[in-house]
Amino acid sequence: MENKKQSAGRLLKVAVFLSIIFLLFLFFTYLFRNTDYNARQNVLDFYEEDTELDVVFIGASNIYRYWDPMGAWDAEGIATRNYSVSSMDAATYLSAVKDIVRTQNPKLIVVEARRFRREEAQGEIVFGARNMLDSLDFGMSRMKAVHYYCEKMNIPWEDALSLYIDLIQYHDNYEALTTKLNWQLADNRIGDNEIERRTYKGYAISSKHEVFEDPSANLSEERVNPDENSFQLYKEILEYCKENEIPLMILSMPMVIKEEESKGLNVLMDTAEAYGIPVFDMNLRYEEIGLDFSTDFYDPHHVNVLGADKVTKYLASYLKEEYDLVDHREDPAYGSWNELYEEYYAEAEKARAEVKVKIEEEK
Repeated sequence: MENKKQSAGRLLKVAVFLSIIFLLFLFFTYLFRNTDYNARQNVLDFYEEDTELDVVFIGASNIYRYWDPMGAWDAEGIATRNYSVSSMDAATYLSAVKDIVRTQNPKLIVVEARRFRREEAQGEIVFGARNMLDSLDFGMSRMKAVHYYCEKMNIPWEDALSLYIDLIQYHDNYEALTTKLNWQLADNRIGDNEIERRTYKGYAISSKHEVFEDPSANLSEERVNPDENSFQLYKEILEYCKENEIPLMILSMPMVIKEEESKGLNVLMDTAEAYGIPVFDMNLRYEEIGLDFSTDFYDPHHVNVLGADKVTKYLASYLKEEYDLVDHREDPAYGSWNELYEEYYAEAEKARAEVKVKIEEEK
């Protein structure tokens, strides 16, 4: 009897010791993480979303520079946000879909398609993959996301280990020990910390500007297949959403498009439609949106705040009508959205004024 008690006591001590070791490991993992600040804020903000979302957008800067959830809130009262990080790798999009439905039950998930036209680097861990994967909570969901990425991108095991255990990648980030922000995020949550806000529900306001010519003449009806591996990743998203009855829409945000880009997007849109998934190519709607390529862009693939205003207003109206979305602005459960809008409005107005000054200076 005594031996059993002693054995049980030893097991309890071992369990407590291992728990302490794991908690310390987790603490230092989050403390030393060194991903892009905007990316980490976007992911952690998503985890802390305490209201039911109507629509979630997935993509890289082709989402977080275009879709403005606060603008959509002001225009239509719909609750949306972006699950978006800079240079988001194509092999992480399906994991983003799974992370969204694990934590939310949106009426629609929108995936921006243009990333799947291009070839992704095989055999090496790229910045965009770390940006997303190393912002996620450490746990089984992240392990599955890492496994999927490493398998699809042929990452050697010795490199993959630094993704499974990202403290290996960031262990020498000693600057974290003297950085207030890292200490605030040591539980991988923003919480009540007064950190600098750079995004609003995943949207990053831009006051940059560059003049372009209307690219409508480059739109093509021809088809050119995208990169084979990226195309396969794209089709796996379509298949997963269809099999699991996840409401999905494929979107292409407008850009200063080239003919080859148009041909590749045509294939992606055709493929989604073949799966019975709705598509929305905004490159076919320049005039309807009201885009002005001399004022609304800051590089060929990104709009500034003026362009985002037009894209968001146009698309928000379409989504609200097509998916029968409700106006939440008078709903007390969404009171925090009205509060955030006040902060957002001041920043957006400042950016609009800056862009207009640049336009006048260039004239």
